[in-house]
Amino acid sequence: MMKRKCFLNGVSLLFAFLFLLCSCQESMKTGALPDPEGTKTSISAEIGGEGDTPSPTTPPPQPIRFDSFESARNYILSADLSSYSKEEREAYEKMNRVFREDGFLYLASCQEKSIPARAITLFPEAGYEDTGIGCWFVIDDVWYQFIVYHVRAGKERAVVEDAWKINYEGTREIEVNANSTSVKIPFRYWTQEKETFFFGYLDDRHYFLIKGEASADRIAEVIRGVSFEKSRFEKTEK
Repeated sequence: MMKRKCFLNGVSLLFAFLFLLCSCQESMKTGALPDPEGTKTSISAEIGGEGDTPSPTTPPPQPIRFDSFESARNYILSADLSSYSKEEREAYEKMNRVFREDGFLYLASCQEKSIPARAITLFPEAGYEDTGIGCWFVIDDVWYQFIVYHVRAGKERAVVEDAWKINYEGTREIEVNANSTSVKIPFRYWTQEKETFFFGYLDDRHYFLIKGEASADRIAEVIRGVSFEKSRFEKTEK
């Protein structure tokens, strides 16, 4: 009788060991520990209530860089957006439509000895940024970014004035060459960390932003050497 009881106890221990082994193997497959007494809660219940399914957050459509004006022009006029997500297609089509309605791109050139870099960047509209076109220059080993933005439809001023929390340090009236005409533009400026920003309107629908790791005096000097020209890109018939 004693032998039979020991045998049964041994069988029970064997089954218990096998059950525990199987549970651990299953946990290793799923990457989770066994759920003690049903304490695990569903992701949908934690995020949005029963029946809701969480959707991953995706970054907003990003600026697009081009090696030349012609490459940017071709993208604006005839880009194939079929490979983009729905959100990207809508953002880039809206961006291209803004440029097409203008019929030109405002391009900046600098009279100082400089090295054009990342020739042209197109910026789609975002929560804190209007549609724009930008470029980089390196002047005396300092990088400067020039961006010409479009005041969005239905708005009277730049989104930067409403969406950005800016503590302006002052205003400087600077003479700028725009479309072969010398015009005086009042620029407001401010510093953020190591960079200085200058902001001003080229006309009632376009405004200019320049930033660089330099003093306000130096950036004002750089702006005086910048020319803005309307580079038209109407589609030509072959």
